[in-house]
Amino acid sequence: MKLKYFSAFFLIIILAACSEQPTTSLEQKIIEDAATALGGRIAIDSATTFSIEAEGTLGNLGQDVTAETAEQFFKISDYKQSNNLSSKQMHIKLISTPDYLYFRGPDPINISVGIDGNIAYNIEANGNARRGSDDQATELNHLYYHHPLKLIHEALKTSATLSNGRTENGINKVNITTTDGLNFTLATDATSNLVSSITSIQNHPVLRDVAKQTIFSDYTQIGDLNLPSHLINSIDDFELYNLKYTKQSINGENTDLSVPASAMAALPASTPAEITAEKIADGIWLLAGGYNSLVVEYSDHLTLYESPSESRGLAVIAKARTLVPNKPLTHVVNTHHHFDHSGGIRAAISEGLTIITQSANEAFYKSLAARSSKIVPDALEKKPMDIKIITIDDKMVHVDDAMTVEFYHITDNPHAKSLLMAYFPAQKILYQADVYSSGATYHPFAAKFLEMLKGLDLDIERIIPVHGSIATYDDLVKAVGE
Repeated sequence: MKLKYFSAFFLIIILAACSEQPTTSLEQKIIEDAATALGGRIAIDSATTFSIEAEGTLGNLGQDVTAETAEQFFKISDYKQSNNLSSKQMHIKLISTPDYLYFRGPDPINISVGIDGNIAYNIEANGNARRGSDDQATELNHLYYHHPLKLIHEALKTSATLSNGRTENGINKVNITTTDGLNFTLATDATSNLVSSITSIQNHPVLRDVAKQTIFSDYTQIGDLNLPSHLINSIDDFELYNLKYTKQSINGENTDLSVPASAMAALPASTPAEITAEKIADGIWLLAGGYNSLVVEYSDHLTLYESPSESRGLAVIAKARTLVPNKPLTHVVNTHHHFDHSGGIRAAISEGLTIITQSANEAFYKSLAARSSKIVPDALEKKPMDIKIITIDDKMVHVDDAMTVEFYHITDNPHAKSLLMAYFPAQKILYQADVYSSGATYHPFAAKFLEMLKGLDLDIERIIPVHGSIATYDDLVKAVGE
């Protein structure tokens, strides 16, 4: 009997001890299985440098012909990405060539950027290095981890945090917080355990909170590792990068990727936008200083023309309200959807202004107003307001005792399908964006614009571009002729 009770007691002790042994969590299993599919932990830990050569395309995010289309791309060539995995350094060089009518012309654009820890840097054409902004550093730090080798390499560290392991429709997912505090969702195929995508939620200056996702395919053996040779990177539903790797190398080079000494100094503290106000006609003020906005006085209110970004938009709104203090600022006219012209839409909404724009922009601006901005709260996130919008199809005339303005949809222009211009007949002033910018040496959209103006038979003396200085109608004619 004693032996029987002893045996039973001994069995209980053994079972209890076994139950206290560390178990592999689902999160750890997903990472370990993914590491095995890549080639194993030893091969991953042994990788100290990693380089990529590629070719592909870059989407024209926020600058396409409509807010919904993705028809314009840059061709990417001579792409080379160098990485130091032990110190989290990355440098990217590439040449991008527009495959559409680009405002700067068809010449290739050389890009050279890097990240060393939390410092971003840019190498200019003359070889000089300058420090990048904190926003660029954040973006490049996220981009660094958007690759299976680099994120798995990080996730295997005990200092990384794994959470929310789950399986959805044949895809394993796990959330990863890196040692430097960035958050990612890694997804693997439940059968092969190969990484299928990496997603991070990031701040965008116009779209605000966005899902940045990279999808991986075409895995191939590179030394001891099994790595993807094709990736597609997107922001929400918009394809940004589409790269096919032509060469990959592990531990093949030991290039110094440290931030250049000339780029170590911190950028000067940003200063508020300087807005100058000049009365250029009765009831019309030019707000200059980087962009040209207008303030127009009507019988009982003021209207702002163009709010290009949040910071500048708030600055020109504040300036406009000082010009005629006894009249409220009630509206803002938007020339088109491109991000450098619509970036201040949410700021204008937060200030209670009604948006006046071409009809093609309505759906986009309503969706823009509804977006979340939790990561970096903007003016609208801090002061929520419902969007108020007036749309113009082809033409609208506003007349009161103080001002007459004619709005026209600029049609059949390859720059954008949602362009709106304003003509002040009494002052013989035309206000427009991008189809003609004085001071530029290349005018790819001016000929179509001039053709339209001739058809409208407007009496124009001065043309005020959003970009550039005040010009004359004859200047436009001359630019087209050249």
